[in-house]
Amino acid sequence: MQPWILFGGTFDPIHNGHLLVAQDAKKFFNAEKVIFIPAKNPCWKDPTSSQIRLKMLSLAIKGHPDFEISTYELEQEDPVSYTVNTVDYFLNKYPGRKFYFLLGFDQMDQLDNWHEVERLAKEIQIIAYARPGYPKNHEAVKKYHIQVIESKLYDVSSTDIRLGKDLQAPLQVLNYIAENKLYFVKSLSAYLKEHRFKHSLSVANTSYQYALANGLDPFKAYQAGLFHDIGKDLPQEEQAKVMKTYFPQFQDLPSFSYHQFVSEFLAKNFFGITYKDVLSAIEFHCTGKARMSKMDKCIYAADKTEPTRDYDTKAMYQACLNNLNEGFIKVLKEHQDYFKTNGIDFTSNYLTRRMYACYINPKEKKHA
Repeated sequence: MQPWILFGGTFDPIHNGHLLVAQDAKKFFNAEKVIFIPAKNPCWKDPTSSQIRLKMLSLAIKGHPDFEISTYELEQEDPVSYTVNTVDYFLNKYPGRKFYFLLGFDQMDQLDNWHEVERLAKEIQIIAYARPGYPKNHEAVKKYHIQVIESKLYDVSSTDIRLGKDLQAPLQVLNYIAENKLYFVKSLSAYLKEHRFKHSLSVANTSYQYALANGLDPFKAYQAGLFHDIGKDLPQEEQAKVMKTYFPQFQDLPSFSYHQFVSEFLAKNFFGITYKDVLSAIEFHCTGKARMSKMDKCIYAADKTEPTRDYDTKAMYQACLNNLNEGFIKVLKEHQDYFKTNGIDFTSNYLTRRMYACYINPKEKKHA
C-alpha cells in the first residue's frame, strides 16, 4: 500500500513552488497522492478568506490526478485548527495507511511553538523540503525525528505574488487573481480605466502564450503584459513630471509614448519588479527600439495582436505562436502597411524609426 502525503499550509496563494515540491516529495517517497490541506486561521498570519484560497488551490491542481484537497480544517468550528488534530483525523479514518506530513524548512524554527508537537512527531513522520545547503545540524531535525529531502531551488513565495513582484503561479490562478482584483491587482487596477485593465489582462494572456510557445519564461511575460500600460491613464502632466525627473533623455519623444516609461517606473518602484527583461519589455512596448530582445518582441507583439483589438489579429497571432521572431516582423509589416495606407507617419519618433530600420528597412539604418 503506497503512502499518502499530507501537505498543510496557508496557500495564500498557491504557487508553482508548492506544486513542484509536492511532486518531488511524491516521487521521493513513492507516494500514491499528495493531499493539500489549507489552514483555516493559521497562527501568526492573517490570510485571505478560505473560500478564495480554496478556489485558487482547486484551479492549481486541475490536471494533477495524484493531488487532492481536504477541507477538513476549513470545516472545523474552532477558530484555529491544529495540525496534530488533523493528523489524528486521517490516522483514524484510514487505519493501516502510512502517512507523511510535509512542511517547508522555513517552518522548522516555529515547530517548538506548535500545539502538541511532541505527540505529532510520534504519530507521523514529518518530512521537510529544503534547498541545497540547508543547516543539517538544525535542532528540530533531531528533536522531532524529521526526514529532510533536498529540493531544487524554487525561488518563489506567496508574499512576492501578493505584492506582484513575481508571478510564478499557474495561469488559471493568475487570471483568478487578476479578474477578482486580489492582492497587488487592487492597486494596479486603480491606475487603469476598466477597458484598459481588460486590455492589459488580454495582453498578459497573449504574452504568456507567445512565451510558452517560443521558449521564454511565460510567467515573466504575463507579468510584463499585465503591467505594460499601468501609467497610460495618468494625467499627461503627471507623466511629463516623471519623464522630466527620471527619463530626461526621452523627453523629446512624442507625448503618446511617455506612458511606456512611466509604466516601467511604476512597475519597478511601486511594485518592486526587478527582472530586467520584464522592465525592458514594458519600457519599449509602444515605440519599440533597435535590437530588441525576444521578451521585448513578445510584449510589443502581444500589445498589438491581443484578441480584443478592434481589427483582425488572427494571422499575426498565429504567426507569433509559430515563430516569435518571424511573427514580430509580420506585425511590423502589417502596421507599416496600415499606417502608410492611411497617410500616418508611424516613424515620427527615432525609437520606432530605428526599430524599422533594424528589422524591416536595413538600407535606411544609417539614416535612422
